Amino acid sequence: MKIISTPAIAFVLSLLTFADCQAGEAQRLSYAVICEDAQLSARIDAGVRTRLMVAKKDISEKFPAGKLYLYLQRDVNDKKNPNGISVAIAHVSNVQTASLALGLIQKKEPVPAQLSAMLREEGFLKHLSVAHIDEASDEEIETLLDSVLNTFLSKNSTVGD
Repeated sequence: MKIISTPAIAFVLSLLTFADCQAGEAQRLSYAVICEDAQLSARIDAGVRTRLMVAKKDISEKFPAGKLYLYLQRDVNDKKNPNGISVAIAHVSNVQTASLALGLIQKKEPVPAQLSAMLREEGFLKHLSVAHIDEASDEEIETLLDSVLNTFLSKNSTVGD
């Protein structure tokens, strides 16, 4: 009989909690905004958080069903539009890995070391795209965030997509 360490037991209990949360509570999502411009970063962060809260999503780093990454870079040395902003957008998820591990745990089968290692990672890349806005005006940022969050939420509308 294999003895499971305390951290492994805690991890398994977290997985079970994750499954319970997915069944009856708000879907748990996470996000990260990466931008050298602190003011722009704060505006984007607030916009993402607001849209997730309006969509009734639980925002947490603890076993999220999906995570949104936004990397924003102001255009430099651009002769046509020096005020432009390029945006890289990525969605990741580790739900399939967690579901596989949970299935093994429910069958009382050992979770292989490789699967345990995968559970500690951010997840798999599910979506990658880029966008560009001409300036950091309220209107352009709102349009960008509406589009990005609508896509992210639609791709994370059900567990295990």
